[in-house]
Amino acid sequence: MYVLTDSGNLDGTGGTIELYQDGAATPVYTRSYTGSTATTPGTHFAIGQAGGNTPYYARAYIDDVAVFNRMLLPSEMAAVHSFGSVAAYMAATPTMPKHSWLLDGNAKAQLGGIDGTLVGQGDPGNPPTFGSTSPDPPLTYAGNQYLKLEQSADNQQYVNFGQPLQFTDAITASLWFKADGSPNSGATQFLLGEYGSSSGGRSWALATYSTNGTLRLLMSDTGGWSGSIGKDYFSTFSVTDGEWHHVAFTFEGSSDPGGDGVARLYFDGVELIVGDGLNKSKDNDIAALNATNLPLMAGTRSDVRSYGNGDYFAGLIDEVAIWNSVLSPEEIKWLYHSSIYAIPEPSTFVLLLLAGAAMVWPRRRRRPM
Repeated sequence: MYVLTDSGNLDGTGGTIELYQDGAATPVYTRSYTGSTATTPGTHFAIGQAGGNTPYYARAYIDDVAVFNRMLLPSEMAAVHSFGSVAAYMAATPTMPKHSWLLDGNAKAQLGGIDGTLVGQGDPGNPPTFGSTSPDPPLTYAGNQYLKLEQSADNQQYVNFGQPLQFTDAITASLWFKADGSPNSGATQFLLGEYGSSSGGRSWALATYSTNGTLRLLMSDTGGWSGSIGKDYFSTFSVTDGEWHHVAFTFEGSSDPGGDGVARLYFDGVELIVGDGLNKSKDNDIAALNATNLPLMAGTRSDVRSYGNGDYFAGLIDEVAIWNSVLSPEEIKWLYHSSIYAIPEPSTFVLLLLAGAAMVWPRRRRRPM
C-alpha cells in the first residue's frame, strides 16, 4: 500500500511531497519543492498513467484508490493498512464522543464542555505536567502531547473533572496509557472512572492492579459496599510493561430490571474474553450502572483518599474519550489505530465517504495471462 501526501499551498510558497509504504509511520521518500501546487489547466486525473506529452504507464495491479482533501495522519495511514482498504477503515470510524479530552497541554474538553482540573495534593503540591516526543507515541499529529502523572509520598497528582456523567444504560470509555511501574504494592491504581465507597458511589473504573500489573475493570449497580462490585474483570497478563497501550470498555444495560447487561473489555484494539486474556473475579447481574454522585476522575478514585491507600496511577495518559453509546469491536479497533482527533465531523465524514466511494477504482478479476 502506498500513500502520497502533499503539504503544498496555492500561494506559491511550495510544499513537501512524502511517500509512505504499508502504513509506516515515517515516509520512504520525501521531496520539497517551490512554487504553486495549482494544477496546470488541461491536466487530467488518471490511474495507471502519468505525464503530459510523454506519458508513462504503470504495469501493475492497482486497487482501492482514494483521494482526500486533506493530509492523512501517519496513524490514519497505518489504520487503512490494518483494515485492508479505505472503505473498511472509513466504515469503522466511530461517531463523535459525547466527552473527550486530547490532553494537549491542558485538561480542557475537546468535546462535551467539561474541563478537567489538574490537581497536585501535598507538599509542595505540584499539579500534573505534559510531555511529548517527536514523533509522539502513541499517536502522531501536530501539537500532540500527553498527561504525566507522578506520585510520591509528598505529592499525588490526578485530574478532577468535577461532575458525574451519569451514563447508566450504555457507555464506552477509551484512553491510552503507559504505566511507570507499581509504586504502591497491592494497590488498585485508577486510570479513569466514577468510583468510590461513599454513599451513592461505586459506579465504574478502569485501573491497573499493581500486585501483578494486570488491567482491571470494576462495575457497580447499587453504589453500596456490601456486594456492590457487580463485575470485577482482570486481564491474565501484565500491562505495566513501560509501553503505550490502548484500553476501552463498553457496557450495554438490560431492558429487564433483573437482567444482566453486557460488559466488554478491550486491550490494544482486541476484546479480551475468558480463556483468552480475561478472568472474571466477579460477574454478577447488572441491568444498569449505578447512578453515582461522584465526579469523573483520571489518575485516582473519585473519593480521593490519602496516598497510603495506593489509589494513584503513576505514568502517562492520553486521548480520553467517553460515549453514551456502545461502540462496536471494529470501532474500538479503529480507536487503537487512529486518534479521536481524526474523527471527522458528521458533515465532513459524509463528504469524505462520498469522495472515497467515487474514487475507488472498480475491481475487475481477470485470469492471469
